[in-house]
Amino acid sequence: MQDLGFKSQKRHEMDLSIRSEDEAIFRTVNKRYSQARSTLARAKFALRRFLLWVYVRSH
Repeated sequence: MQDLGFKSQKRHEMDLSIRSEDEAIFRTVNKRYSQARSTLARAKFALRRFLLWVYVRSH
């Protein structure tokens, strides 16, 4: 279990170093990741609505 703590600590340190090196790049990557997540969420929602519509029409 301690090994996992060490890995997350390392990841956190890398995250901080990336942020301190160039905050603009970090912000851009974060923004794109956020946009991708919201696009995926919208696509999943639309697919569910479509499948529900097809199901309701067929019954």
